[in-house]
Amino acid sequence: WKAAATYDRMLLREKLCRKRGREAVNIAVCDDQLEELKAVESLLRAWQEQQCAAIRLHLFHNAGELLDAARKERFTLYLLDVMMPGTSGMAAAREIRTFDSAADIVFLTSSPGFAYESYGVKAMEYLLKPVRAQTLHPILDQLWQREQRPQDSLTLKTGGTLIRIPFSQLAFVDGYSKYSNLLFSQ
Repeated sequence: WKAAATYDRMLLREKLCRKRGREAVNIAVCDDQLEELKAVESLLRAWQEQQCAAIRLHLFHNAGELLDAARKERFTLYLLDVMMPGTSGMAAAREIRTFDSAADIVFLTSSPGFAYESYGVKAMEYLLKPVRAQTLHPILDQLWQREQRPQDSLTLKTGGTLIRIPFSQLAFVDGYSKYSNLLFSQ
C-alpha cells in the first residue's frame, strides 16, 4: 500500500505542476545495478520536488527492456549505464539514435574509458558514478529550461520510428482519422 500511496502523491504532484503550465518530461533510466538505479531515482525525485517539475520516470534493469519501450514512446532523456550485461548502454544509445535523434542521452558509468565513444552518439553528458546531485541537477535544469520553451517541431510516429519535423519545413498539415498529409515548404 505504501507504493500505491507514493504513486498517488507523484500523480497529484504532476497534476499540480501541469496546472502551472509545465509539461512532464519523460525520462528513462537504465542500469543493471539495483542500488545505482535507486540512487539515480532518488536524485531525480529530489530534483523534481525542488523544481516542482512534472516528470514521468521509467526504470529499466537492462537495455533490451529499455529499447522495447523506447520504440513505443518518446523519451526526452535517457540516463544509461555504459557497462551492462547483454546489450551495453553504448550499443543501446546507437540503436536509439536510429529512430530518435532528438532525445538527450547522458551516460552514467564507473569507467571514464568510454567518454570518447559517447561523442559518436551525440551524448549530452558523461557522468562518473557515483552520480551526485551537483552534477546531475544542472543537466536536468538545462533540459527543463529547453523543454518549457514553445515547441518548434512536430513529432510523428511512422513505421515504429519517431521523427521530428521542424515547423519551418511545413507549409500545410491535414489530418483525417489515423492518416495525415504533410506538405513541405521548399
